[in-house]
Amino acid sequence: MDEQDWKALARIASSQDGRRLLAILAKRREECRDKLERLPDTQQLNRAQGSAEAIKELQQNLNEAREVVNKRFSKD
Repeated sequence: MDEQDWKALARIASSQDGRRLLAILAKRREECRDKLERLPDTQQLNRAQGSAEAIKELQQNLNEAREVVNKRFSKD
């Protein structure tokens, strides 16, 4: 991601809506984990794992965005 992407994520994460988004993502990730335990089909399992990984990555990026902006893009 580039500087503008990280800055946008940092703004989103620090907003009230961004905090709500993080809560929604946490709930969806938990739902994905629960679903993984019940899937009988390998193809469905792979799809669910991909969804869970994408949600996890977005959560991490949102949580780390402010720190990344401060370390990589702030002019000291």
